[in-house]
Amino acid sequence: MTAIEGVAHRSKVSAVILEASGRVVHLSGLTDWPIGVDGLQVRVEGTLTREARLPRVPINDNGLMVQGVAADSPPEWWLDAPVWSFVHKGPQTLPWTLSVADGSGNRNVITRTAQSKIATWTYTPMTPENSSSGTYSGGTAARGALSAPDAAILWATVRALQADTDQHSARREMGTTEIKERSTESQRTVLLRRGAATALHRLLSELRTPDQIE
Repeated sequence: MTAIEGVAHRSKVSAVILEASGRVVHLSGLTDWPIGVDGLQVRVEGTLTREARLPRVPINDNGLMVQGVAADSPPEWWLDAPVWSFVHKGPQTLPWTLSVADGSGNRNVITRTAQSKIATWTYTPMTPENSSSGTYSGGTAARGALSAPDAAILWATVRALQADTDQHSARREMGTTEIKERSTESQRTVLLRRGAATALHRLLSELRTPDQIE
């Protein structure tokens, strides 16, 4: 059994991990990562082997190669029977609350209490009455439950942003994102520069489904 860590990426044939050394490892049997995992740090355990499993194809008369890899390509690295988890995780004790406010004043609050088996979330949009323009609306308020896998993806995304200090802002300015974490382990607020939290906001928006509208 081998354990490796790296960044989750996609390829045409399988999910892959890009290690810090630059080595690419294919995950056997895993065709793609779940939504939101691509680009995050993961740890995978399995049986590591190096074999030429991808089809080797010659270059045609036009100098182009059809589907596959070049005939003289070295064998690929593969991890068989992979079991993966995130390197960065959320609080390991309950309760906890995560609040994310975007640059327009729309706020998502995700909470898990000591008594609940899953987390719940609420989305409170900016309204025209409270906006600086008097016309902006962040949409419709929503609420719902957050599955354990989705919570793990959310926390891994948040942890990556918390760690990326180059994207932090010293002040709450227009366009910045505010992340507040409140738990028995941490009381932390991070401000992110404009555009740094695009993937996070996209993930949060995917949680808001029509049947969860207030």
